Amino acid sequence: MSTDTRNLRNALATGQLDLEEYYKAWLASAVAREATLKAFVSIEEAQVLQQAEQLTRARKQSEALGPLFGLGVGVKDIIDVEGFPTGFGLALEAAAYPLRDSAIVRRLRSAGALIAGKTVTTPLASRAPSHTRHPIDPERSPGGSSSGSAAAVAAGLLPLALGTQTNGSVIRPAAFCGVPAFKPSFGLIPRTGTLIQSNTLDQIGVFARDLDGIAQVTECLMGEDGHDTASHRAPRLSLLAELHDEWTRSPRFAVVIPPAIGEASEAMGAALHELLEFLGPAAERVQYDYLIEDCMDAHSVIHAAEIAHHYQPLLKRHSSLIPDGVLEQIKRGEEISASRYLAALALRERGRAAFQDTFDDFDVILSLSALDTAPATRDSTGDPRPCTPWSLLGFPALHVPLFVSEEGMPMGVQLVGAPWQDGRVLRAGQWLMSEAARG
Repeated sequence: MSTDTRNLRNALATGQLDLEEYYKAWLASAVAREATLKAFVSIEEAQVLQQAEQLTRARKQSEALGPLFGLGVGVKDIIDVEGFPTGFGLALEAAAYPLRDSAIVRRLRSAGALIAGKTVTTPLASRAPSHTRHPIDPERSPGGSSSGSAAAVAAGLLPLALGTQTNGSVIRPAAFCGVPAFKPSFGLIPRTGTLIQSNTLDQIGVFARDLDGIAQVTECLMGEDGHDTASHRAPRLSLLAELHDEWTRSPRFAVVIPPAIGEASEAMGAALHELLEFLGPAAERVQYDYLIEDCMDAHSVIHAAEIAHHYQPLLKRHSSLIPDGVLEQIKRGEEISASRYLAALALRERGRAAFQDTFDDFDVILSLSALDTAPATRDSTGDPRPCTPWSLLGFPALHVPLFVSEEGMPMGVQLVGAPWQDGRVLRAGQWLMSEAARG
């Protein structure tokens, strides 16, 4: 089974791979793997085969086939899919039963994708662990909160999956599981039909086996939908075309690794040192230590205040199902003053402006996606701090898998760009992966 997204799509669209037979085989493989991986909430065989039949009919009738034709997509279980309960990672009694698809699922279907199922999220997209296992070492954590999506793509069960990130919930599990993942510019993808934790911080993210898949699915999802005000006037970016533009020079990397994000492990530090030596003059350290500290504080304030607001209905109906960490965050948010909240919002805007000089001089920021490999315990989803400033500022961020530890666990780095420079971030990531493979 090809892991190259374009080749797989073309094989399905041309009939080289029989779509119905492909998904019958996929179902058998997925059910077998799920016994240990536990990446899906459930696998609905009838719905998968029904979609495969519909797509086969469209191909045989010579209908225009979308750019994601036949590609299976996992959808994080805080995103509405018609016909599936939205469980939020909680017990079934808290589930919602949507009458329609979320905005992004409607766009997936329009692009010809096949909704393969709902992928596991941690409870209420929190830092509490889920039951998903790491695809390489089942005794390790796959991260969170988009644990099922990251694990399913890393295990080769899916070419594409959707996640969400309020702090580090896309980039961190991608780093632990060893797959590319992308959190686009804030507002590029609408969130209508998705559980809102923080209207200021929540962002849709995507996982794929390669950057072609990330660029293609992001293009299909982008643009305002008339409901999510964050996506109002979001531009239409040509990500796939920009991904394959040739660099006329090596991209320039601003290395931003401040103390506030935590200390990297010995293995991660050694891998980063090797990478920076390889990049040589193309990478230069840039100091933003005090600003990043302020960003961490501002994120904490905004997150707590807004989760306290948005989770009130769940608190009233299902307080016994809410993880202790979320209850503590809600309590902290209820105690935040209006002036402190507004100051945090203002810091967010100042921070976005403060990075402009760096983006004038460098193509992207290079930072850590995680401080270490996947935790050697299932009781933790890892430390989100390396992702926190970029989630606050809403900059596009890409995890690039580059290294393998002595224990065989994946590691990589995070590339961050200016708002709406998503294509440049992907292109720099493609360059870095290609150069690392050659080096």
